[in-house]
Amino acid sequence: MAQNRLIEQKQDTWPNQTQSHIKRSLRKAKEPEIFGGLSADWRDYIVHFKNVAHWNDWDNLEKAQQLIMSLKGNAQKLLSDLQPSQTNNYSYLLEVLGVGLVQ
Repeated sequence: MAQNRLIEQKQDTWPNQTQSHIKRSLRKAKEPEIFGGLSADWRDYIVHFKNVAHWNDWDNLEKAQQLIMSLKGNAQKLLSDLQPSQTNNYSYLLEVLGVGLVQ
């Protein structure tokens, strides 16, 4: 009896998860704006970046790489001394950039 309820629950959620994945794979990917650290506020930018990452369904490694590629100028300089293992760590990048860019 319990096994039948579990199967029914899986059948109820499985199509919705698949449909959501298909919709995301069919929609056009978004690119984050470039951030230089001078004219824009970091807190505003990271909200934008997180929204783009969610839209594109990026995992943490993709977020880290996309974030690095979206930086220039002073923001990029903050990461110049990091090791590859650190630049692949999205949480660590947010920490370093947050400390260096928020006044």
